[in-house]
Amino acid sequence: MSTRNNYLKRWFEMNAPVKTENQVATHSQESQLFSLVEKVLSSSNPDMAVIEKMLDMQERVMAKQAEMAFNRDFAMMAQEIPVIAETSTGHNITYAALETIDAVVRPILSKYGFATSFRVEHPEQNKVRVTCVLMHKDGHRESTSMELGADTSGSKNAVQALGSSVSYGKRYTLCAMLNITTAKEDDNGFAAKPFCPLTSEQMQMLTGLHNRLDDFRKQLFFEQFGTIEHINKSLFVKAQSALNKLIKQGNGNANT
Repeated sequence: MSTRNNYLKRWFEMNAPVKTENQVATHSQESQLFSLVEKVLSSSNPDMAVIEKMLDMQERVMAKQAEMAFNRDFAMMAQEIPVIAETSTGHNITYAALETIDAVVRPILSKYGFATSFRVEHPEQNKVRVTCVLMHKDGHRESTSMELGADTSGSKNAVQALGSSVSYGKRYTLCAMLNITTAKEDDNGFAAKPFCPLTSEQMQMLTGLHNRLDDFRKQLFFEQFGTIEHINKSLFVKAQSALNKLIKQGNGNANT
């Protein structure tokens, strides 16, 4: 067998499908393709045109599988991203700083196999293009870009003006990519100061109360606070009070 054929065979061996939970159907298709490739490569005179088409098909299957995994995990991740507090001020407005947003979303991204990175380009003088890239552990990625002029407000020099625009672009592209909502601190108390998780004792206490609710009242609680593990520590008393109130409502209805 030629050197190129050996290379192709090794490539398919390295990319042979490994069956895992929730991926049986997709990997079954890959297994069939892999078996077919092995058969072609084992023939005395393999048709390289056919092999090239199989390589392309294998890459498309792998790319589609990665995209499906990305979409599945993104949908689950999005449910856990809370409203983020606007704790910073500038130019007479309040906003959520990039470091505040990152502190909240980074653990959630990691939980579902995501990570972000940024690209900064200079399409022309005094302009920057910031691109947020969302990468998934299975290989698929998505990106969104924003082009800005230099922020010349105040007494910034040229470097500071571009740096300010880059920071602004990172914040806005990250929020756009993850569909993040921000709010002032006093908007119903949902957007708390930089996220601080509950202690294990607090989480255990809220979980115990939550388990006493019927499905209808669990949904009411979720609509107000989200999942217990993502309740900010500063909202513990409010969440505890809400749970006790919902428990009483349920008991009252049970006695009528």
